[in-house]
Amino acid sequence: MISMNLVNNLKYILLFCFIVFLFGNNTNAGNKSDPLLLLTDSVKDVEGTIEEWALHTREQLTEEESEDAARFLQTYLSDWKVLFTDKKENVMFTAVHSHGTVQQQVKIVSSGTAGSVAYVLYSVTATDEEEMREFLAKDFESAYSHIFHSTPQVFTCIKGKFDDKLEEVLPNQLSHLLSGWEAEKKEVVSEKDFYSLTAFSDQFSSSLLLPDNEMNVQVGLRKKQEGAGTNFVIGTPIITIEY
Repeated sequence: MISMNLVNNLKYILLFCFIVFLFGNNTNAGNKSDPLLLLTDSVKDVEGTIEEWALHTREQLTEEESEDAARFLQTYLSDWKVLFTDKKENVMFTAVHSHGTVQQQVKIVSSGTAGSVAYVLYSVTATDEEEMREFLAKDFESAYSHIFHSTPQVFTCIKGKFDDKLEEVLPNQLSHLLSGWEAEKKEVVSEKDFYSLTAFSDQFSSSLLLPDNEMNVQVGLRKKQEGAGTNFVIGTPIITIEY
């Protein structure tokens, strides 16, 4: 059974990530694919198995700009699959494209409030490392520069598993990751079957301000429901996928 304390902690973490992702300040992340590759190499160095790679980006627009953006994207993404709009969900435009395991999605959504603004949301996911590396090297920067007017921050995440139990991962794999990043712990949520940590490392160029400090990497660890092992999700500057 999952304790109510754990459920409340998870709700707080996911809500914080969602708010920051949608409404936080934009910062330029420099070479935007580097953080994902750094996370990948770091986890492989401690014998973790990565099962998914993800990038998430968003840019705020006015309603007028969003209409122009939708028209441009429909032309620019002519070889993508354009999905029907869903005005009940304030979705103005959605297009998806898949190549191998690499899946891209562009969505324009409205906040649906008086004097509302809109957001262009761009995500990339993959389940094959070589395909993701090839996409980052050949296609990501071009897609990013055409989809967005400015240079919005890129949120990067990986998820997968360690073969060891949670209590073994904490002093071993997690400790080595933090040491390799030269990261300073900022906040910790610890339960019997779950552990979440936020930290700051100079190796990650972008960051977010917390009420009392600054952070730019987040780790979520959860005991596998069946068999030995520990599932992980790691993101910079925060985790933007459910864990």
